[in-house]
Amino acid sequence: MASRSLTDQFTKLRSERRRKYSGSASGSGSERSLGGSALLGEGGASSEDYVEGGVKHILPPAWVDTVEEVEDCLRDIERRIEALKELHRKKLMVTFDEEGEQAKEREIEATAKGITSTFRKAERVLKSITSDTDFTSTDADSKIRSNMVRTLASRLQQASVTFRRTQKDYLKQRAAQKNVVHPAPG
Repeated sequence: MASRSLTDQFTKLRSERRRKYSGSASGSGSERSLGGSALLGEGGASSEDYVEGGVKHILPPAWVDTVEEVEDCLRDIERRIEALKELHRKKLMVTFDEEGEQAKEREIEATAKGITSTFRKAERVLKSITSDTDFTSTDADSKIRSNMVRTLASRLQQASVTFRRTQKDYLKQRAAQKNVVHPAPG
């Protein structure tokens, strides 16, 4: 079965709709919160079409997509940290293959750089949530958004601490391993 992703088209239409009606007082609040007929296509639909069991289906704010992007970065960071720990474990094993050791070291460096770049991307995206003026919102929405930013920043900081601790432990073990092999004179 074939399928296609309409996410990009949806987000584009949603942002266009918000820009179009953000300053307008003529549109009703319920039409704006439900997305309106332009978002649904030319056929249009009334707000009654979206009431099911007394619960209105409201489109999530645009910043939710940005939050999901940061969460994806966090999952990627966690996955890469676990892979880095495994690479560290393999590198600390004693082998006599110099080329293999260099290859492991390059792989560790590449993984660490990838983690660092993902951290930077997540921080940049997280900052865009608070600085982006496209997000027109109510006081309640602003409060929820700021709470999400704090939560994500805290999770990002915890992941950073884990990454730094992993690197620090690895370097300590490498130094201890070198001291055992080549004891300091004196």
